[in-house]
Amino acid sequence: MRDKWLAEVNVVVLLVPNFQRCLA
Repeated sequence: MRDKWLAEVNVVVLLVPNFQRCLA
């Protein structure tokens, strides 16, 4: 179960920079 949580966190960490770039 922890592995799934880490995978979701990893996806969010990868998406955040792209999201900030769109807002910038």
